[in-house]
Amino acid sequence: MVGTDLGRDAVVVDAGTSYIINPSSDFSVRYYGTWLDRYDAQSVMGRLTWKFGAAQAPLPPAYEPLKLGNK
Repeated sequence: MVGTDLGRDAVVVDAGTSYIINPSSDFSVRYYGTWLDRYDAQSVMGRLTWKFGAAQAPLPPAYEPLKLGNK
């Protein structure tokens, strides 16, 4: 798989956090930013998860890092 060549002057930031409110709900927020010489893109994403009506399962990781590279 081939992605966009960001060049040597690029800065990429991908950061997030999550907060487990109780065993059936959690809140997470994630920031992603890319800066190049004449271009920048930024986004903020939030998620509120509420699980109801089922047996409680173990909580999965709320955040998985973005995988960059040519693999």
